[in-house]
Amino acid sequence: MPLPDEYFVAKMPTRPHGGNWLVVVDDGHEVTVVGGDGALGGLSADVKGPFRALRLEIATPFEAPGFIAAATAALAEEKVNVLVFSTFSFDYVLVEAEMLDRAIEILGARGFPGSR
Repeated sequence: MPLPDEYFVAKMPTRPHGGNWLVVVDDGHEVTVVGGDGALGGLSADVKGPFRALRLEIATPFEAPGFIAAATAALAEEKVNVLVFSTFSFDYVLVEAEMLDRAIEILGARGFPGSR
């Protein structure tokens, strides 16, 4: 299921305070944030985008080995680049905004829930 907004990915020098971020990853080597254009307003950071997010919906994500691999392989076969992140309950795939419809079509053809 696609999320309604466009998102941008930014590499930050430090963890941001406040803001309306979809994702903040601080792995000790770098900080990466995903947010809407408004969340990035005025930040001097390395920014990529716009992207659209697809939420991959599966009832039992911890008991589905290979689920993300199958989804990303299907997209890779069709030359759709992705950035993947997960929460406790859902997996998300960011695709370039202009590739959203194609990504939905590819995943839907492979039977992924929430992609049609």
